[in-house]
Amino acid sequence: MIIDMAKSGTADGMTIDLSLSLPACEHCILGKQVCNHVPTVREGVRATKRLERVHVNLCGPMPITSRSGCHYSMNLIDDYSHYLWSLPLKSKSDAFSCLQAWELSVEAQTGERVGIYITDNGELKLHQMKAWCDSCGIDHQFTAPHVSVQNGKCEWLHLTLMNKAQSMSIACHALPSFWDEFVSTAVYLSTLTPTS
Repeated sequence: MIIDMAKSGTADGMTIDLSLSLPACEHCILGKQVCNHVPTVREGVRATKRLERVHVNLCGPMPITSRSGCHYSMNLIDDYSHYLWSLPLKSKSDAFSCLQAWELSVEAQTGERVGIYITDNGELKLHQMKAWCDSCGIDHQFTAPHVSVQNGKCEWLHLTLMNKAQSMSIACHALPSFWDEFVSTAVYLSTLTPTS
């Protein structure tokens, strides 16, 4: 900003030699960092079959209610296949019942059983969820409180899906209330994209 002011001559008395490249101010760089660098080290052992480990996280509340009345989306990613699901929710309290319905449906479709859910310490840390997991033989693992990078798969998934959805919405000149439809489309397109 100071360089722009010096170039445009909008400030008097600034003696800056614009022919030299200015040194980077480490304090400014550190002060503008959003988050400390976290090494990209994999958390835990990678799953060896479908649904062995499922990462789950809620995204929202969205700034605008969708046309179907949803404020949140629950994003799930299978650790083995990287297959994605995004389930729109009207409120956070719907997360557990929606996850139950998802699990029954996916297990019926695939013939596989969910082995581990990995969630943060939020909406799914319920006595009903614990009882459900215990009755189904599912291990429910939690990330450390306030350390979102431990569930990095879901955090990157949120970012990826929302960026794709926003890009499609802008390209279509659509109303912002269609966000859940665009997120569903982004999930569909992402599942068609090969991963390593």
